[in-house]
Amino acid sequence: MENQPPNTGPELCPKFLRCDAPLCPLLPPDQLDAALWAPCESVCRVGRATLPSTPRWLSIQRRLALKRRRSKRSLFFSVKMLLRIGAVTAKTEGLSTDALAVNWPRREEEWCAARKPARTISAEQLAVRRRLADWRNSRNLQKRKNHVPEHDPPAASAE
Repeated sequence: MENQPPNTGPELCPKFLRCDAPLCPLLPPDQLDAALWAPCESVCRVGRATLPSTPRWLSIQRRLALKRRRSKRSLFFSVKMLLRIGAVTAKTEGLSTDALAVNWPRREEEWCAARKPARTISAEQLAVRRRLADWRNSRNLQKRKNHVPEHDPPAASAE
């Protein structure tokens, strides 16, 4: 914990005493890199009050847990592997328990090399996409406001 800022660490998480998740975003980087997670294990529940933003690997881990929760196979993922996953599907698999006994770092490297790196977009590209989405939403809103039904209900006669 020497290289870590003073205001971080799993002890600062309000759920620390009840949590048994093997991967926690508040862990020091060296411990986080060495930790392994299986989809049958719990996922960190740290909230936005504790972290300014959710790490990408944690979002992928949560999606994997939903897809693979009922899997009978023991498949493990490291943070490095989670970051390499682009889209989570039912076929997304980690490394089996036999990889733990036989040269884990080499097997992890091979697993990562077999997958394309996950696509990331720059802040500038994200801003352009948001502006485009806002523009489309405003156009759709204007269309709905200006929409005149073809068949207006008949006006009540004033007799």
